[in-house]
Amino acid sequence: MRKNFENENINLNVQNDIKPILIGDSFRIKAVISQLIGSAVINSSKNSKIIVNVNQNSEILQFTVQNIGLSTSKEKLERINAELENTNLVMYQELGEGLAFIKHLTHQMKGNLRVKEHK
Repeated sequence: MRKNFENENINLNVQNDIKPILIGDSFRIKAVISQLIGSAVINSSKNSKIIVNVNQNSEILQFTVQNIGLSTSKEKLERINAELENTNLVMYQELGEGLAFIKHLTHQMKGNLRVKEHK
């Protein structure tokens, strides 16, 4: 399944053979995906391209949202990922409210979240 959102410059790629029955909270999964895409759109420039991939590896469903054209410093990425890994963090200085919400939902589903530079 592949859908192209021309106006928003978003490409959606979904693996064809994903099992129809997955155990998880569909509300939280939808919320995480919506927040990730929304964050990518908000932080994109005019020439950015957003790619969303959905894949299944064994029993794990993996979502990848790439914002191609956005550049973030290595230091900022390190600070963001340090906050994502800290489960006891109360104040989300680098994350902002959207990413903090995504982190909260992802951890509730026993998942993980990371931000990295696309090369």
